[in-house]
Amino acid sequence: MTNNLIEKYLGEKWGKEVDVKQTGEHSDKTIAQLKKEIENLKGKSGNKEKMGELLFALRAKEGWKKGKGSTGV
Repeated sequence: MTNNLIEKYLGEKWGKEVDVKQTGEHSDKTIAQLKKEIENLKGKSGNKEKMGELLFALRAKEGWKKGKGSTGV
């Protein structure tokens, strides 16, 4: 890949500034507590948003592992 193509695809900027709210909703929970809540939600319908929040909190507390299966799910 040439430098121009790399810059084209990797050098893009956001169209506008993105404001992210930090709620701290799960900041007081331990990794074990988060994993327990995730296990309790597995297999139940209608919990996609809550499961996503918990998985995000878990990844944040564990140091943002990368790769397949990084959340252990």
